[in-house]
Amino acid sequence: MEEKKTDRRTAKTQKAITNAFTALLAKKELDKITVREIAEIADINRATFYKHYLDVYDLYDRSSRRSWSIGAC
Repeated sequence: MEEKKTDRRTAKTQKAITNAFTALLAKKELDKITVREIAEIADINRATFYKHYLDVYDLYDRSSRRSWSIGAC
């Protein structure tokens, strides 16, 4: 079965979102972080954020799972 590759633009956008979120998480509590702030720092539109994630908590959850899977290697 063929493995589905992630489009480079999608990967770049997700990395920008994750980097912005990580930077904000270092400065603020999770419940104080807004999608608007993440989008502004990542230099994306809010609609683009919502194309990839449901909300800030979804981003946090997926980031946490990704960290666990990387750490388990």
